[in-house]
Amino acid sequence: MSKRYVLCPSAFLGSFVLLLGSISFVILATCQPTASAAGAVVVAVAAQKFDPEGEFNVLGDPPRPLSEVSTIELLRNAKRSFYNTHAGLYTTAGVTYRFKTLSVTRAKFTFTTMPIKGVSYSFTGRFLRGGVFAELDSDQWGKPILEGKLGKFKGSEKVAEANLKFSYFGGT
Repeated sequence: MSKRYVLCPSAFLGSFVLLLGSISFVILATCQPTASAAGAVVVAVAAQKFDPEGEFNVLGDPPRPLSEVSTIELLRNAKRSFYNTHAGLYTTAGVTYRFKTLSVTRAKFTFTTMPIKGVSYSFTGRFLRGGVFAELDSDQWGKPILEGKLGKFKGSEKVAEANLKFSYFGGT
């Protein structure tokens, strides 16, 4: 996890407000001091955790050549990998296209699927927010959280492509 460091005068440790000269700054995290070599107090502020594990449903109706696409599942196995038997792209018929390649970061989400009867999919997109998606309130579930370009292939030929948006579903 990456950290940002902010100098914090020792008189204000544990405070949300720093006074540096005549300028005031608001810190959005509680100060957690550590001593530096120069004797100044350094505050480590943890970056926001990102964990998109869950189910992403297509918002609206996808174009006809992609109308069978229903859901993208990002589920981890015991090794914390998104490569497991339940993760992948789901169709409305319940067919699961498992991930062949997969890259998941806050800024970029890409995958290709294993082919089934010569059909496979690819996706390049991005998450519209960070955080731990499993902790989202249910009133956020129907809102766009993922967007990108989904392609459908028969063999090596691209037969469909569309920009789609997805909402998160946290289960009941």
